[in-house]
Amino acid sequence: MAVGYIMEFDGFQPENYDAVSREVGWPDNWPDGLRFHAAGTGGGGLRLIEVWESREPREKWMSETIQPAIQKVAGDVAASAPPPRTTEFEVHFQAAR
Repeated sequence: MAVGYIMEFDGFQPENYDAVSREVGWPDNWPDGLRFHAAGTGGGGLRLIEVWESREPREKWMSETIQPAIQKVAGDVAASAPPPRTTEFEVHFQAAR
């Protein structure tokens, strides 16, 4: 079952997202299991929306790739910002053209 996530990173700015992206080789280093990703600003920080094939590949990507990259290139922002809010939802329908 596909799983969707809305992640809200208060205090993070596009330059933080870009630095993390460069660190992990994004988007060329597209992780297995990720079907959709979008990022943008809102509410004083960054908002991400993702759809994954299942929970497990996302958890692996976050713990092994994203969290270390955030600590390396945006650790000061991460330390001063509240923890990201994450909303998880079961994907009922998805389509691509």
